[in-house]
Amino acid sequence: MTVAVPSRPPPRLSSRERVELIFRQIDQLPTLPAVAARLLEVTTSNESCAREAIELIESDASLTAMVLKMTRSAELGVSGKGMTVERAVTLLGFDRVRNAALSVQVMEALLGSDGSVRNSEKWSGIWAHSLATACVAEAIAKRIGSTVAAGNAFVCGLLHDIGKIALYACLPKAYDRVLDTVERRRDCICDVERSVLGLDHAVAGKRLTARWQLPDCVIETAWLHHQEPHGLPASVVHRKLVYLIHTADQIVRNAGIGFSGYQHICETESLTQALGLSPDDVNSIVERLPEQMAPFQALLGLEDDSCREDYSAGVAAANRKLGEINAQLIDTNRRLSVRSQCLTAIEDFTSRLTETDYIGEVGIAAAQSVRAMLRSEMAMAFCYEEDRCNVHVSQSEGRDSHAVSAVMDLTDDKTAEAWKQSLSGTRRTGFTPAPHGFENVWLCCNDTLPSAPLWLLPFESGAGYWAGVVVAAPEESVAPFLGSEDTCASLSTSMGLALSSARTRARSEEMNDELLDLNRQVRHAQQELVRARTISMIGSMAGGAAHELNNPLSVISGRAQMALTNTQDEESLRAFRIIIEQTQRATAMIADLMQFAKPEPATLAPLPLLGLLEPACQHWRTHYGLREDQITLDLFDDEVTVLADGGQLHQVLSAIVENAVEAMDSETAQLHINSPAQASDETLRIVIEDNGVGMTPEVVEHAFDPFFSARPAGRGRGLGLSQAFRLVENQDGRLRIDSTPGVGTVVTIELPAFAPNDQR
Repeated sequence: MTVAVPSRPPPRLSSRERVELIFRQIDQLPTLPAVAARLLEVTTSNESCAREAIELIESDASLTAMVLKMTRSAELGVSGKGMTVERAVTLLGFDRVRNAALSVQVMEALLGSDGSVRNSEKWSGIWAHSLATACVAEAIAKRIGSTVAAGNAFVCGLLHDIGKIALYACLPKAYDRVLDTVERRRDCICDVERSVLGLDHAVAGKRLTARWQLPDCVIETAWLHHQEPHGLPASVVHRKLVYLIHTADQIVRNAGIGFSGYQHICETESLTQALGLSPDDVNSIVERLPEQMAPFQALLGLEDDSCREDYSAGVAAANRKLGEINAQLIDTNRRLSVRSQCLTAIEDFTSRLTETDYIGEVGIAAAQSVRAMLRSEMAMAFCYEEDRCNVHVSQSEGRDSHAVSAVMDLTDDKTAEAWKQSLSGTRRTGFTPAPHGFENVWLCCNDTLPSAPLWLLPFESGAGYWAGVVVAAPEESVAPFLGSEDTCASLSTSMGLALSSARTRARSEEMNDELLDLNRQVRHAQQELVRARTISMIGSMAGGAAHELNNPLSVISGRAQMALTNTQDEESLRAFRIIIEQTQRATAMIADLMQFAKPEPATLAPLPLLGLLEPACQHWRTHYGLREDQITLDLFDDEVTVLADGGQLHQVLSAIVENAVEAMDSETAQLHINSPAQASDETLRIVIEDNGVGMTPEVVEHAFDPFFSARPAGRGRGLGLSQAFRLVENQDGRLRIDSTPGVGTVVTIELPAFAPNDQR
């Protein structure tokens, strides 16, 4: 029984292995004939002479026949009888003979004898392109009269694409696939070569010319002719020759001569200008190209009856394409100019900003930058706040960059409607013509409209909505190039980010301020709560103590009164009277404690504040012996009404005034009672201000504590302010003391304000 063993598929080669395989095939190509190699060496050396080249041609029968054939076909008006190589060189010119000889020798070395590749249309196109590049390179070298010899330029131009010919000779089927792909996709031939074969013709050309031991100038141009001058390695010796061949290759591509593998028109003006060639020089070289190529085409078998017609058609098509590309370049340059101005505007905009800028300042920077960019007389930035009805309007006008910023309130129906309608349906991130209706927004902030149409640039917020817009009337030369979808989108984004950052910073600072205020209010509320609880607790203790003391005091007072009626001794009578007096004093103190501990419920009623304070002030002047001008009364509204218990409020005011009078000098005393504008619709304030000695912070902290007094011996009971505090609290109000030593004290009473529909 025979078992069939499946054949193994060929191993897959790595990219590097495939390249090495191709290199081995290139190394197996025939070497350049000895006569051609020596001829190339002689003609590219500064130390050789024409005589050596003539002798080399005479030593090779095929080259001698080729030279004599060129003489017969050149129509020089001489008989071919008795013609020698030396005389032919004299008649034809040494460069022409040398170039023809090298062209024939290189082609025969690579084609072999069967001529199968020679008949390929693509092969002929590659050779035609190489020959045209050689002729153009020679013409440029002669015209600029540089250090590059015209003969060397021809040779290097002829062999610059020898890598294509080598790859074609080694891998005809694979290279046919490369050329078909290039024509079908219109891709760069180097990219396709590397994709299909693993290396391009520049690397192959370097390998072949090095193997043939050709001069360094030929090796370098075959390897580096596609490189821009600034991209050449530092080790390159023949930089100017490489640059010249690169330029000649580009000119021939644009002329459409032969097959180069590059389908796109290239920009050559900067290259030729660097070599000292004018556009007329380049046109003259291209026009004479068919005449220069004709003898070589005849020798190489590339001559075709339709060659000149094809060439003329190719040049015409190339010129048309160049015209289109030139128009595109003009348009692109203009657009690039606008984008360059956008980048300048971004740089200008960012240079105007600081880390502490607010919305209005960002708007000013945006308006100034856009006005300068568009060369407009005026620009305006509208930056609206996310959660408010305000738009910050920043304006930049005139050459002095005068800038102002203001806030436009959108709560007005007309302004808000104009704003909304003007921006509806506009969602682009670059410059766009101002929508119909935006003129109304402009006129809200400025009296006149510019004569040119308005354009606007939105501030892109990054969150799907606009943070604002900059509006200006651009100069006429700038406006046509602002309508592209992506033009200056980066400027829009930069301004949007700056505005978002400013809004975030402003909101953060606002929240910090609110947080600090809330913390202050919390601390104050905590202090008030602790104080209220302390006073309430002390009041409860005082109420209990007073209740317990009343009974023994009543017994002591009663016994003392009974004893007073039953004795006649003066000393005993005086003692009993003191006991009765002190028990009555203690009883009064207990009554005060009871009132502090459990004040009577307040009977709140609307009271005209002026009617309450005017008689009270007159009573205090009389009671304390103060002049008319030493107690002043000032109400923000004489008709204001407070909701309070009249008796308790009078007791509170009396306790505060008593403390104030005791703290002031009788001669310089100034007591000012006023009621400023209401803090809110629900609250009314009464402020009593004196110019007394004031209180230290420690005294202010304990001012409402029962039995506390900062006065020395002879002080009162210390219940005045604590009772006032309890009575104000009893009327749903608040009592606050602010005092500065040596300046005076301000006591603020906050009570409910009365409203006509108040149901309490």
